Amino acid sequence: MRLIELLIRIDKVRHKQSLHKPPAVMRMKECYARRISLMLLFMLPLLGLIGPLSAQQYRALTLRSDEVSLSFSSGDGYGFSVLSPTTSASSEVDRTLPWSLQLPDGELSDSQVEYVGGRQVRDDLVELTWRVRQDVGTSTVTVEISNVDGDPLPEWSLRITGPIVRQVDQITFPRFKVPREDSMELIMPVGYGISKTIELGTEACLPYPSGSGTMQFLMASSSSGTAFISTRDTEGHFKHFRSVADEQSVSMYVTVPVSEDWRRNDDLRLPWSSVIGYRKSGWESTVIDWYRPFTYQTEWGAKTVTERQIPRWLMENDLWIQKQKEDSYSELLRAMALYGNNVGVHWYHWHHYPFDTRYPDYFPPKPLIKEKFRELSHMGAHVVPYINGRLWDPLSEAFRTYHGDKALCVKKDGSFYEEVYRSKVPHNVACPSSEIWQRVQGDVIDSISKRLSTSGVYIDQVACAAPDLCYNPDHNHSLGGGNWWAKGYRDMYQAARARSINDGQILATEECAECYIDLFDLMLIVNTDRRGDNKPIPLFPIVYSDRALYTGFCYIASPINNGSFKFITAKSLLWGSQLGWIQPGRIVAADAQREALFLKRMQQFRAKVRSILVGGQLLCEWFPGEVPLMDVPGHGQYPAVLGAKWRSAEGKPYLLLVNWDDQSHKLTLPTGKRITLAPLSARVDEVPCQEK
Repeated sequence: MRLIELLIRIDKVRHKQSLHKPPAVMRMKECYARRISLMLLFMLPLLGLIGPLSAQQYRALTLRSDEVSLSFSSGDGYGFSVLSPTTSASSEVDRTLPWSLQLPDGELSDSQVEYVGGRQVRDDLVELTWRVRQDVGTSTVTVEISNVDGDPLPEWSLRITGPIVRQVDQITFPRFKVPREDSMELIMPVGYGISKTIELGTEACLPYPSGSGTMQFLMASSSSGTAFISTRDTEGHFKHFRSVADEQSVSMYVTVPVSEDWRRNDDLRLPWSSVIGYRKSGWESTVIDWYRPFTYQTEWGAKTVTERQIPRWLMENDLWIQKQKEDSYSELLRAMALYGNNVGVHWYHWHHYPFDTRYPDYFPPKPLIKEKFRELSHMGAHVVPYINGRLWDPLSEAFRTYHGDKALCVKKDGSFYEEVYRSKVPHNVACPSSEIWQRVQGDVIDSISKRLSTSGVYIDQVACAAPDLCYNPDHNHSLGGGNWWAKGYRDMYQAARARSINDGQILATEECAECYIDLFDLMLIVNTDRRGDNKPIPLFPIVYSDRALYTGFCYIASPINNGSFKFITAKSLLWGSQLGWIQPGRIVAADAQREALFLKRMQQFRAKVRSILVGGQLLCEWFPGEVPLMDVPGHGQYPAVLGAKWRSAEGKPYLLLVNWDDQSHKLTLPTGKRITLAPLSARVDEVPCQEK
């Protein structure tokens, strides 16, 4: 009730001022005041649930950015508020901390933490301080909030000094809450991206960097606006992005395992800053405006695909075939006859041991593999065989030869991580910073590249599986958390590329964790979580479509002639993916002729619009409201015509449309033009596009 009273006060002040101001000036001021009103609704809970308005004035520390004005209590109790520049009204929240510390025996109690106060260091910098009392002594936690050139939101940083630094296992920072609304969606960077309805008890835990946490943010979005939390980490440190919903609110926060390197001299600083914010717009424009610009400051996102040294054949490739054990060589040749000899061929089961066993003992290859690879290469195909970049079978010969136990990730208790897949064979997780594992991977890539006449190597799991904490003191990394996992892979595959990959060969990997984009020429994205009410969204392409090449949409279930494969193909094209990733035996089957024809048409259409997709920016999806919804087995209901708005590298706006139905459909373009889209067809129009 007090909050509503405050908003009424703001409206009254606006009305009073309107009697004395010109209409144009007041329209601007009213627009700004409405934004602040919305910020009050969403940002007051920033660090805790909304509390009653303070009856007394407190000394305020103020920070103003382009997007918001923030005010913090400097004394007595910690408080946070949003100030409107057009009024003197302020509001205060209760003392929920923006941080927490996990110790070996649990979290700190409230009685151990005291808010010392804050100070205005500069107009663009506020410093807040807490004192932590323990038997071992007193420590200090400092949070700085500052305006940084190039970032539209104030950046938050954390520093801990004192004896508690030696004890901290995990840091939570930052954390904030927003009111939970009806029809609110949690926007998560999982695979391509997913949207999930937020209900009571909805939780999320996304490990970064991985296929389940590809980028560094979370969003909660509704018709009222979008709340946003992000870290500005340019080195790919291990962390988790988390969210939990109760009856009243949605909490979003980041947890970080501590690296031993951070503990020096009882002075711990998180080596990156974070941002939090709210805006009255959709999640698409929020991520475009508040996250995408940051990615250009990173090593992995600095160059577009046209600026990178990517082989021309991959830039011009439109379709991939995956060769599995059950696919015959003759079926592969039939598929190539249909789709052209210059397709990409992702080849599994080429090694002499069964799949997911005896890694990394891939050689010798199966009989005639070398000859088949050479024949396909001469025909114009681009063969990229499979290896695993992460797992080591302790029964392999290489494990004995290289003393593989010295290269494995070690848990805190001294045991090894173990994983079992369909082969039922236990594998251990190799540490990417291990010089032994880097040498083993380099040797395998070199052998494939030079002995098998391939167009490159596909390395499974690297951009998919989350980091494991490693406590082996003999490895070339700090114990615990840090950025050593991503750095280890970076060192490994940069060295392998320099040693073994020529100008016409590629390195590819599974999934799309952002910090590996520049290490790999192609990313296979097929693990987007579609379970429950998870809805795939093009979150990754909206951020990185101009700087990454990728293929796949999801694993293709059977049968493919029930509409699902046509839907997958349409989505793949509209999201910028290279098409297919289909087994040859399935696409040349007699009962899949319609699907084969549609894939061929979309391959031809993609070649036509390749100049838009390669190096262009996906802005958002577009759904015409006049076409019927169709049931897609395993995916839900979608319109018979799907669309996407793109901006080419030259800055021109386009609308791509795909009719994946067997019937024609009439619809109206955003320009008002009426069109009819033929069955199983696509079109492109130069249409002014505004991202959402």
